[in-house]
Amino acid sequence: MIGMNRTAEAAAVGVSPCEPEKDIAKEIGWDLSPSGSRQPYTQTSSGSHTSDDLSRYEMSASEPGQSIMDLPKNQQWRAYLSQDIVHGNMLTFELIFLYFITGIIDAMTFVSYRIFTSKQTGNTIFLALASAESEAVQQVAPNVGMSMATFCAGSVIFGHVGNLFGKKRRSWLMFSEFFQTCLIFGATALRYWGNNDKTGPHALGVIALLSFASGGQVALPIGLGIPELNTTMITAALVSLANDRNIFKKFAKNHRRNRLVGAYLAFLGGAYVGAMTNELCWPAVTLLVAGIGKTCVIGMFLFNGGHEHNKPGPPENMESTRSSITLSRVFWGD
Repeated sequence: MIGMNRTAEAAAVGVSPCEPEKDIAKEIGWDLSPSGSRQPYTQTSSGSHTSDDLSRYEMSASEPGQSIMDLPKNQQWRAYLSQDIVHGNMLTFELIFLYFITGIIDAMTFVSYRIFTSKQTGNTIFLALASAESEAVQQVAPNVGMSMATFCAGSVIFGHVGNLFGKKRRSWLMFSEFFQTCLIFGATALRYWGNNDKTGPHALGVIALLSFASGGQVALPIGLGIPELNTTMITAALVSLANDRNIFKKFAKNHRRNRLVGAYLAFLGGAYVGAMTNELCWPAVTLLVAGIGKTCVIGMFLFNGGHEHNKPGPPENMESTRSSITLSRVFWGD
């Protein structure tokens, strides 16, 4: 009879009756003595659960993220920035917008330096042509090598540092974008105050900064678990669209198609903007526009929904739940 009561009370708080009895006791509030008696938890110096702890747990379960608002103001921001962002329409828009930025930059670098800083498929062809001493790429072979080397370095560094600090964490995503934006503004300054040669030290400097930033940008969606929106690859998107059985379904019925079409149109639009600013102004303006766009993405990450991980209980019950706390609640405290 006691075992049946324990099972029923365990189910009432969402704990599996198959879990060890000690873990069930902690969730429900029992203190199992050697004699098998059940005593409610009380406040002790060892930090055991109290009825207040259980109430906070129930509140957190009913409104995930509410625990953030119970913290001091400075710690609220820290906890909010430490959240993992959720997959949703906001994140999809941000990644599609990064396709737009990629189009701007690649249009500029191809016109100015005859290479790409993110489309390493094209650079691989250029590398093969340079190895074969083709006249088409002889003068820009150093540019190709610099772009591929720094792109790979950026992917490795941003990818592994992201793994260390939390590749889905809001603070890491914002810092990553901030650092990439600084590199783009650095390339803008170097292009503006440097010479306009297609090769040479200034050209290699601009290419290195942009390619390193591009490598970090591509590492971002991979870490988020959204490789189909990697902010640079268009060929795979077109092939996926061509093989989509539901391609002609209504807009609300096929979100994957919508994402891929949006990515393609954003990249095409960015390339057009990059080409036009190169034609009507000068390359430094093109990079300035790209840097401003990246700055906007940094701010956008503040508005993404977050995951909550700090619910008390056994590790197996600490699954991610979507937080109800928004930027406005942290900022205004309402």
